[in-house]
Amino acid sequence: MSGETGSLRYMAPEVADCQPYNQKADVYSFGIILWELVAFKKPYDGMNRDEFYSRVVRGGERPLLNKKWPEDLSELMKSCWDAELVKRPNFSDIVEILD
Repeated sequence: MSGETGSLRYMAPEVADCQPYNQKADVYSFGIILWELVAFKKPYDGMNRDEFYSRVVRGGERPLLNKKWPEDLSELMKSCWDAELVKRPNFSDIVEILD
């Protein structure tokens, strides 16, 4: 797989950083899209490319979670964004959680 495939705001940090990645990069992206659907906002809106690399890729920043959202949903998003690929859920796990 090649690096920098797709839109930066939805891109897993390991993809943006041209590091090895697997299907768990799609899980990260799913978590970002899920956040966008719940928040009604674009993730990392207003960040330029350099800020994104500094704050998200290298700094580990993630979108803010609203305390009013269901805890299970917030926990799912956080698990999808885990910095360690192996700790991110599989899509089969995500389906079970959302079911």
